[in-house]
Amino acid sequence: MSGTLAGKVVVITGGGTGIGLGIAQSCAAEGAAVVLAQRRAALAETAAAQLCASGAQALGMACDVRAGATRFAP
Repeated sequence: MSGTLAGKVVVITGGGTGIGLGIAQSCAAEGAAVVLAQRRAALAETAAAQLCASGAQALGMACDVRAGATRFAP
């Protein structure tokens, strides 16, 4: 890839699974550091660890963006 996102940080809601994870992988391949925000912390952390193992910069965290929800888990 061309590194078009080098030096950028991308926050992806639902980034621990499915389409969100695919987007995270693509962004990381382009050089971005990615933050995987997912309601279930374990999914986000596992996906982030896999990205890091492949050489990417990634962080997984619990986050719920539904209306009325607590925005960030402690």
